[in-house]
Amino acid sequence: MTIVAILAVAVVVIAGCAMALNNNNGSSAEKITIGGSTTVAPIMLAIQEQYENELGLSLSITATGSGDGASGALNGTIDLGMMSREPKSSEAGLTTYVIALDGVVVAVDKDAGVSNLTLDQINKIYSGEYTNWDQVGGNNLVIKPMVREANSGTRSCFEEFVGLASVDMSKYATYGSNGEMVTAINNVSGAIGYIGLGYVSELTNGMTVSVNGIDATKETITDGTYPISRSLILVTKGAATGAVLKLIEFVQSAKGQKVVEECGYISI
Repeated sequence: MTIVAILAVAVVVIAGCAMALNNNNGSSAEKITIGGSTTVAPIMLAIQEQYENELGLSLSITATGSGDGASGALNGTIDLGMMSREPKSSEAGLTTYVIALDGVVVAVDKDAGVSNLTLDQINKIYSGEYTNWDQVGGNNLVIKPMVREANSGTRSCFEEFVGLASVDMSKYATYGSNGEMVTAINNVSGAIGYIGLGYVSELTNGMTVSVNGIDATKETITDGTYPISRSLILVTKGAATGAVLKLIEFVQSAKGQKVVEECGYISI
């Protein structure tokens, strides 16, 4: 073989090696689509920000409510659903993975003049029997109940524990996320609403109240004594596999649980 031919072969081999290296280094991360609960979303967004590259994954996250997390996972429009409630009987086929504990915290306008409400009092407020804060020991101020959208897992959990499943909520101001609810509580005179534990720090002109004399804390939510406690979950259609399982296991790991606590929720 001539020197020219040898050099030509060498160039081809080197080029081939370079192409292989480029293909390996430039390979795109495996994409996972995630949707659902606005309560769970801060955890997954923090995971994305801090660990997406380490995991070798590309996460796409949309938060529009637990119902969308369930339906999206079931119909295959997303890989992983976020939920702040347990699946309903109509959502059979979902596999659940607990990633955090949470409490639905009742919050009111500071001018309401109350620091504790019983479940019965909350029920009567949302049922329309109590319309002024002075009826529950507070100030002479009209009560303005607020609710989350019907698709919300936080709303579903709140209504279940307070006994409001059959009450018509359509007359109340409705908000699409925990963040929107917090903003409303901070700005509406006489407001009462409910939010996930991770959003309490955003209250400024609003304040949390105890329920049945029990504050929502890490201890009371963990032991179940706080009356409106729940698990935050990720769901898949059938058992999770591959990259989706890798992500779930990471969220449940020590690193992932540190993120859970940084977001204001309770590790499992």
